[in-house]
Amino acid sequence: MALAEVSALMQVHDADLVGAAARLRAIAPSTLEVDDLASYSWLVNHVIGEKGHDWPGARALLEALPALAGQPPVVLRNRAVACAMSGAALQAWQAEAELAQALGCGPSLAAVAVRLGALQHLAGTADPVLVAANLVPCVQAIEAAPAGGPVLAMAARAINNTLSGWLEHPQPATTDPAVAASMSRAARCCKTAWQHAGTWMQVERADYLIALVANALADWETAAHAARDGINTIEANGSEDVDRAFLLLELARARHGMGEHEAARIARHASLALAERFDEPGLREWFDRKAASLPALPTAGASR
Repeated sequence: MALAEVSALMQVHDADLVGAAARLRAIAPSTLEVDDLASYSWLVNHVIGEKGHDWPGARALLEALPALAGQPPVVLRNRAVACAMSGAALQAWQAEAELAQALGCGPSLAAVAVRLGALQHLAGTADPVLVAANLVPCVQAIEAAPAGGPVLAMAARAINNTLSGWLEHPQPATTDPAVAASMSRAARCCKTAWQHAGTWMQVERADYLIALVANALADWETAAHAARDGINTIEANGSEDVDRAFLLLELARARHGMGEHEAARIARHASLALAERFDEPGLREWFDRKAASLPALPTAGASR
């Protein structure tokens, strides 16, 4: 029962954050199983801590979780984040030490994992300059981490969420050179981590992230290159029309920025054609919002 509720909340929580928070609080910790814990602990931090501004409440829920054998290390990371964000330093450090043991990594790398876990909840609202400054040493540590280390997937997800939050910030400071350099480097680090610890789909989605960041920074050539890389990865490995449609949108955006309006028009048309086959209303609405943000293209045949 709890698994079904957690799975449902993963799909719909953003549509009703107040309702999602109430539903999370209504789940009895004793009913949760190992398969619930990763999603549940992330939802608690995202919905109750980040969006609800109730980090003590998030901490209380995560500290009440049963100690189940085989629970994923990310649960410890999320508990450490909730403790740190609610001002419970000793409890945060204890969870961080347990995380290092669970991951089989050194304490400094576990601390980086926790810091990245916190940054993903701060990037959408905090000062982008401060977020960027604190992201740099984390990225440096992940770049130097062992290629097969178990912390890589955890870090890649947190970096992805951090950059996604920054992209939605009302004032992302995209013209600040330090912010631009930090976010670009973090996007590349995310891809490298997935190349070592993920699937081909995670790699092409990292290319999409690189394209998003580069387009936000008006780095059109980097964005176009990343979007093409993502599309090529899909073509080499299988079929993923949803991801391909979003990659084509960013390719169209980059082509427009480069002044290649006909190429932008072709990419946009191909993207819209794929979206016509989307059968999930929420997905189509998300796509349409992204498509509506594309700049208007000159009339076909107009001079550059």
